[in-house]
Amino acid sequence: MEEAPTFAASIPAPNVQEMIRNNPLQVPKRYVKSQEELEKVNHMPHLSSEVPIIDLALLSNGNTEIVNHGVQKELLQKMKGAASEFFKLPIEEKNKYAMASNEIRGYGQAYVVSEEKTLD
Repeated sequence: MEEAPTFAASIPAPNVQEMIRNNPLQVPKRYVKSQEELEKVNHMPHLSSEVPIIDLALLSNGNTEIVNHGVQKELLQKMKGAASEFFKLPIEEKNKYAMASNEIRGYGQAYVVSEEKTLD
């Protein structure tokens, strides 16, 4: 039997929604990537032939949207509604679904292993 993968324990990270509620004009330094970090993250030539072709639509607000994926519109609307309702909950309620230290599912930040790490 194959062993399940394990993940590095994550240290607690500040909740972005709560930071914005407290001071919407202040972006903590650890959330700002340097130009060098951005270039490293965005440079992925090895993936160009492996990425499946997906239809993207450019929205008027500058965002992109994946289209023609086959997921029914009703299901997408239900998922969006459920997510919206969850993020409206108080932080104490959301924390009941916090990510366990060796999991990748749940509410919160994953892979925060040092105070110096730039967060996404």
